[in-house]
Amino acid sequence: MTISRDSLTTEAAAGRRAGRPRKSRHLREHLVFLKAAATAPGQTGSLIPSSPALARAMVADLPPTGRIVEIGPGTGSVTRLIPHHRDYLGIEASETFGSYLRGHFPQRRFMVRRVEDAVAEAADFLGEGGTILCGLPFSTIPEPARLAIFGALAELESRTILFRTFQYYQSWWMSGSRRARRQLSRIYGHCPCRRAVVANFPPAVVLSWACR
Repeated sequence: MTISRDSLTTEAAAGRRAGRPRKSRHLREHLVFLKAAATAPGQTGSLIPSSPALARAMVADLPPTGRIVEIGPGTGSVTRLIPHHRDYLGIEASETFGSYLRGHFPQRRFMVRRVEDAVAEAADFLGEGGTILCGLPFSTIPEPARLAIFGALAELESRTILFRTFQYYQSWWMSGSRRARRQLSRIYGHCPCRRAVVANFPPAVVLSWACR
């Protein structure tokens, strides 16, 4: 079979065009992160969204049943990979991120408020049991706010099948990160399973507490 130069050129051009929407989306998400970081630095642990590798690790081996609550979805790197048939509730404190999420995931439900102010709604949504995915930067959140979040998670513990979050390598030994791991282990009764994700900037560790 003979392949012409024209056909190769056409295929290459098509590939470039196909890649443009993804690059455009990534640029938009980077700009949204920068805006959110400038508006509320303590609520944003990074200046760029989670990588596809980290997002995949966050949704790997989820319980096959039960609803999903995502706390701190940011620009939706993880949200995008949650199966469409799963009942979903996103809780995002940042107005900047909340506006972006509602515009890009119209089929999903989002609440723009702090998780400690959404415990009743989250409990009703989880019902008899569901999964909580958390993207909050515990290492940079001020202590009073962090304690309020832990209080909310403790109230939801009886309705949680799996709690999963991540921490960056660079902040692993920071006092806020260490206290967060200890407190979460107290809430869920044991130490977490760990999974390293090197293909992220910065590299991260996914932490999972199976509650049942």
